[in-house]
Amino acid sequence: VLLVVGFWLHSQTEIGRWKAFIHGRVQRALEGKNLFALAAISFVAVFREAFETVLFLRAIWFDGGEATKYAMVSGVVFSLSLVILLAWTILKY
Repeated sequence: VLLVVGFWLHSQTEIGRWKAFIHGRVQRALEGKNLFALAAISFVAVFREAFETVLFLRAIWFDGGEATKYAMVSGVVFSLSLVILLAWTILKY
């Protein structure tokens, strides 16, 4: 329990610092009316989250068996199908 709470506490501290960093950069970009900087900050924020997700899923892929791989591929196919369906619905209506 102590180990789990320690990891959770560490992750919360890191998230707080990351949010403060992004907020400061966005404020400076908005004050200077610099759209390129705002786009770059947005890209970095999203890319970081995507990179962490890919690393996490890659570890599961290598450690899991065939059932795990089948479940992950099924989840990706289902998720992409759902996103495409939602995008089509939003654009249509």
